[in-house]
Amino acid sequence: MDPLVSGLIYFISIPLFIVSTALWLRNIHIGKAALLPASSSVVFLFGSYIYLSSVNTVLPVWAYLIAAVVVAILSSFALLIYRHEGSSTRRWLSRH
Repeated sequence: MDPLVSGLIYFISIPLFIVSTALWLRNIHIGKAALLPASSSVVFLFGSYIYLSSVNTVLPVWAYLIAAVVVAILSSFALLIYRHEGSSTRRWLSRH
């Protein structure tokens, strides 16, 4: 594992995660498709962990637990949006 590559992936993915999350929330707010920005957010969020896992570096258990909790929260949020199909969820999101 190259620590320089790992560090670059980590620090480059932070602003990309922020931008893709902002696009995701903006698309939800204006009623456009949000699948691509949401997918990008997840990839940027876990980019450094994906790299570490791909080079067979053993991560501590807490890193996998945090990743699982974040995926569960994002999945439940996406399911909430999918079930309400639009307008009522967008109104709820714009107020909070």
